[in-house]
Amino acid sequence: ILVHYDRSIQMLEDNHDNVHDKLNVIAVLFAILSMLFGLIIGSFIFKRTEKALRTEIDEKTAQARTSEDRLRKIVESSNEGIITIDDEGKITSINPGMHQIIGLDGDILGRNLSDLSGSLRESVNRTRDCIERLSKGEKVEPYEVCTGSGSGKKKWLRVRCDRLEDLNGRKEV
Repeated sequence: ILVHYDRSIQMLEDNHDNVHDKLNVIAVLFAILSMLFGLIIGSFIFKRTEKALRTEIDEKTAQARTSEDRLRKIVESSNEGIITIDDEGKITSINPGMHQIIGLDGDILGRNLSDLSGSLRESVNRTRDCIERLSKGEKVEPYEVCTGSGSGKKKWLRVRCDRLEDLNGRKEV
């Protein structure tokens, strides 16, 4: 009976170890399942967030294009002369109003401001001074210059210079 009793105790201890091992396995499996569930939920949330971000980016890009088109139309239809010049004095944009004011025909984009006709010489010199002062961070007050148009008539121009910078850091006046 003692032997049987010892075996029974031994069997209970073995069963206790087996139960403990099985609980450890269940705990590990539960942890793995919890991690997988978390990854699945996280992936779902990420995909929803990514989709929402893509939609927002597409909407903002469309708004920016619409705004750019609107501003381009305003500049193109303006009777005011608008011209942009880079730091080297090269003309980067010019609207039809400026073409009409200075009386130049043809494309002058990429040409240096100093290449323009003699009737614009005073304006060119003043503009070079503006570029230098603006590049130093100084403020430039509007000024007036007398210039001739293509027809030979004298015109007084009020010139305002500002520093522009695009998203890529390119600077213009």
